[in-house]
Amino acid sequence: MVATRMFAVLAACSLGLAACQSSSSRVERAEGAKAPVNQVCPIMQDEGNTHDVSAEAMTVVHRGKTVGFCCDHCIEEWNSLSDADKDAKLASAIAKSK
Repeated sequence: MVATRMFAVLAACSLGLAACQSSSSRVERAEGAKAPVNQVCPIMQDEGNTHDVSAEAMTVVHRGKTVGFCCDHCIEEWNSLSDADKDAKLASAIAKSK
């Protein structure tokens, strides 16, 4: 009985990890995608830190521009913003990238 419970717990953990890996792969930069227009993460710049965005960064497309992020958490936060807030954060990130 204990072995059955242990197996169930391990199976659930394995499924959780597999789901985590597959969800993060959905936000990774697609092969052939354009390079990000920014070199600084538009979300983390507000924290007083300038988290750099690499050429292989996780990206989203906003108003036809490829926007790079330092991590998938920042993409989640980005997706919760209004278009006006996204425009302002992206403009600031591009300015700090130069």
